[in-house]
Amino acid sequence: MRWSHLCCFAILCLQFTAIASTQDDFAQQSEAVDAVEATSISGFLYATTTTRQLEKVLNNANGAKVPTLSSEMAGIIELRRGLLWGRFRFSEERLRIPQIGIVDTPWAQTNRADITQLSLRLPLSDQTVFTAGRLNINFDDGQSFHVLDFLEDAVRSTDFEDRAGRYRGFPLLMISHSDSGAAYRLLYSDDTIGQSNYTYTYGDPNPGFNRGLKQWIASARWSIDQLTGTLVLQQPLHGNTGIGASFSYVPSASWSFHGSIFGARGNPISMHKNVFLGQGNNLGPNDVYLSNSPVQAWRIDDQKIYLRGLIGATYTSESGVTSVFELWRDERGMTAAEQTTWGDLLRFHNTLSNPTVRSVNLAYDLQSLRAMHGTQAFLRMSVPIADNASFQPSLLVSTRDGSGTANFRWIRKFVDKWELGIETWHRFGGAYTQYGSAPDKSGLQASIRAFF
Repeated sequence: MRWSHLCCFAILCLQFTAIASTQDDFAQQSEAVDAVEATSISGFLYATTTTRQLEKVLNNANGAKVPTLSSEMAGIIELRRGLLWGRFRFSEERLRIPQIGIVDTPWAQTNRADITQLSLRLPLSDQTVFTAGRLNINFDDGQSFHVLDFLEDAVRSTDFEDRAGRYRGFPLLMISHSDSGAAYRLLYSDDTIGQSNYTYTYGDPNPGFNRGLKQWIASARWSIDQLTGTLVLQQPLHGNTGIGASFSYVPSASWSFHGSIFGARGNPISMHKNVFLGQGNNLGPNDVYLSNSPVQAWRIDDQKIYLRGLIGATYTSESGVTSVFELWRDERGMTAAEQTTWGDLLRFHNTLSNPTVRSVNLAYDLQSLRAMHGTQAFLRMSVPIADNASFQPSLLVSTRDGSGTANFRWIRKFVDKWELGIETWHRFGGAYTQYGSAPDKSGLQASIRAFF
């Protein structure tokens, strides 16, 4: 968000807060008055160091610009003042990205100050609330994949709980109404404000697929005993209306089930030009790219309906071990035939004699991996162990080609104020498979959080 927009928005929110704090309706209710006047500050300090090993066959020269070593220090502050809530993030990040032909790799440093979340809630009645601000809102319960992810940073990592506090909200205005067993939302979001700030670094949990949209969203949720269902309509201002639904069912204390589905015409996900055209054979000079990336949203105006969906279950044993299994599919990415074309293109570019040209073209090809495709199976466990620690293994596998990512995370809390985490991952599969081709083959990360 640009600072001029930020300042105007902050002044507007403060004006709304001043108006809300003087309303007679709130003054007549002592509990509401206490809530309006209360101020609380909390947050945490976060530090992490990550090292990544490059994929040797297709990214040995690091044309994909993967940071092989990175570190970040951040302060995340949450401020609550009555009806106003905000989250502020101040960070310094250092990246070491090996470049073609440079032996002594320089460090790149970035300093940021963000208002990642900001919301003002104005009760219009006992059941109706007006909300203005910058928020992430979810409409489904998926972990490895969010089908109804219109207002979320797309999860492409293992930080499902946003432990680093990176997720940036979407500017929106929302009216919500709830009563016993039902809730309704109507909102408008304009994420063109400050969209230039959302640059993508490899490994970032937000590749930016959901950013830069103006959209209307309407949702209705109903709950009957242990079953909750949600119906969602999305209307991008320059796109096609989509419809989706999600559910959650909790039959017992040990089991829960969840699922979601969404479909819309047109496909905004980027794809390689040769893959889009089906050109994987008889390749030549016209299929070598240097100055401009051939990866674009070629099917954005397609009138075909593209579906995505997820089904999942969670089981918690008597010993406290929680297991999550999910099966999901996204038809916006490459089909099986398109992945074959993509593999042929990789093989062709890998035979180019000039090392710089080969590296640049392979990097363009690997951009296609930012978009998931096909059917994925996901398993994650959380196993409590001694000394306030837990062990969390997870596995994500493509059912199409058998490639995948194995991840292991260990977390320990110290005196409720400190948390130490160690995480490692490894991608497996053939050289031209979905995960076996990923630019970073494996990695190790250490992080620490201190709460206040």
